[in-house]
Amino acid sequence: MNWFDRLAKSIIMVSPEGRKFEAKWRGSDRSKAKKLGTFSPPRKTGTVFQDLDIASSSYPMSIHFDGIDNDVMANLFYVTCDEKGTWKVTHPIHGKLDLQLVSVTQKDQPITSGNLTEFDLEWVEPLKDDSLISSAELAEEIQAQLNQLNLAANDQLEAIAKQDSSFTIQSLKNAIATVTTAISEVTGPIAELNADISRVVNEIQRGINAILLKPLVSVTSIASQVQQLTQLPSLATQSIQTRLDSYSTLINTINGITPSEISEAGRNEVAIKELAQIAALATMPQIISTGPVETRAQALEFAASLQNTFETITNDLDEDQELFIGESINVQYFSQSGSYTDSAKIVSLGIEFLLRASFDLKIEKRFTIKKDRSPIEITITEYGTLGESDENLDLFIASNNLKGDDILLLPAGREVLVYV
Repeated sequence: MNWFDRLAKSIIMVSPEGRKFEAKWRGSDRSKAKKLGTFSPPRKTGTVFQDLDIASSSYPMSIHFDGIDNDVMANLFYVTCDEKGTWKVTHPIHGKLDLQLVSVTQKDQPITSGNLTEFDLEWVEPLKDDSLISSAELAEEIQAQLNQLNLAANDQLEAIAKQDSSFTIQSLKNAIATVTTAISEVTGPIAELNADISRVVNEIQRGINAILLKPLVSVTSIASQVQQLTQLPSLATQSIQTRLDSYSTLINTINGITPSEISEAGRNEVAIKELAQIAALATMPQIISTGPVETRAQALEFAASLQNTFETITNDLDEDQELFIGESINVQYFSQSGSYTDSAKIVSLGIEFLLRASFDLKIEKRFTIKKDRSPIEITITEYGTLGESDENLDLFIASNNLKGDDILLLPAGREVLVYV
């Protein structure tokens, strides 16, 4: 390899909370300076210097987003720059860096540069304690593993799917139509929460329909399209519970799909089912790492749910594998033959993220009130105040599922829940 082969085409930046941005980069400088202690002794010419090691490297740079949606991406990037903490930056020349954002300037020039939005950024490389792994680093690992799992599932489908007859071709198309319909029906309501996401999802669906109209299915293209159709709606909202519930429903729906017959055509059906299940599973750790987990109890609940989901998918695909036992080798189906290791790794990363986050989260406190008490009084006693716009009171009402007269007064003997 030479310098050109090692040069990346773009710069990748992952925010402290795990949002990923890819931008164009024309080139930039980096610099660092010595930290020097100086002393000028009296009656002597010159200065004594003490070498106090090196200061942090500085990375001033200009980047830009281009294309028809560059303004949307630029606005999202500008808002994300408010996040506290270090960014994970994959520099086109210097590779992976942990950088602290110092300043950002958005240069809006719609007349002269309407197709791109440029930013001037100032980064410094902070001192890093190698013994600590931040949540942002784990979030980046999850995103990288999601990409790796998608590639593995893509290769797996290409190895399994057959199109050597009109019957196998049609079975593949029918399976794709069945699975994508299920994906759209379950995740559609989430995608509609964000106009930009909804528009892209509709474009992906049209792309899938176009592929199905061709004589042969492009397996690589259809795998990528199904993965995007499955995973993109998860970015439309921040609510972890809403997203996890939706993807659990999707996985259960797909689990109900069984091959119409034990043949190469039936194996095509299972292969598409497997692709969609893995795409949905891969989305769940990403959801966990990109949304706010409120309490330790939630973190542990989500970790258990993630592990159970992986086991459910594995058991379901193993049952499909058993249906093909005894058939000739060119017909047999082998569950997760090329993706199991990567699936297990992303699930492990998701659970690690939750367990690490749980140490900094609120814990549940439950107690039984000994006399009649109002929710307002309990809220002020336990949380100190009602909170801005009564947010603490709203939290108490929601976490205890209070309705009707209970919102005004709770009877003695009632168990209540607060977070501390």
